[in-house]
Amino acid sequence: MPEDIKYLVLSEVVYQNIRESIIDCKYKSGQRLLLKKIADEMKVSITPVREAFKKLEKDGLIRIVPNNGAIVIVFTLRDVVELYDIRRQLECLAVELLTDTINKKILDELVEICDKSDSCLKKGNLNLYVIYNNEFHQLLVKSAQNQRLIKLYNEISRQLSILARKTANFPGKPKKSVAEHREIIKAMAQKNVELAKRLIQDHI
Repeated sequence: MPEDIKYLVLSEVVYQNIRESIIDCKYKSGQRLLLKKIADEMKVSITPVREAFKKLEKDGLIRIVPNNGAIVIVFTLRDVVELYDIRRQLECLAVELLTDTINKKILDELVEICDKSDSCLKKGNLNLYVIYNNEFHQLLVKSAQNQRLIKLYNEISRQLSILARKTANFPGKPKKSVAEHREIIKAMAQKNVELAKRLIQDHI
């Protein structure tokens, strides 16, 4: 394998590992990440770690400190409010665009995700629930078929992924969230745009 391709593959693996560690709070907000230490832990050279850092900074998950590794991003209350405000508006637009054109295939996929979410909660698997919860919202936005909307939403979602695991631990929140998902599906199936928009706004 050519060296440039080899490093691209390695940097993606390193990126995913660090990203999951940040989302799972193994690397905590404000924690310093050292290039050499992470390279040693993952048994890779510094080059793929450096490339992974660049991608993580672009995602808004870390801040690179010149000649000193990186620091996991610290969200202020204002940051969180702003991110959720933007997400709320983006998903509201997605639901508005989707409701008039939604078909049985998409509705069935959304219901299936809800069923899987409920199954995860019954088994106490919060990590898998978080994945399905994200999948539900991603499908809503993707199905709206607006590429600029999808791009903006993905940028916001990468930053909010840090908070997703934390909110899933709130007592009763996951179960309530799935129930709200089903109400949103019902409103869209009835082609009730205003109700669907109000439900998604209240949900987020």
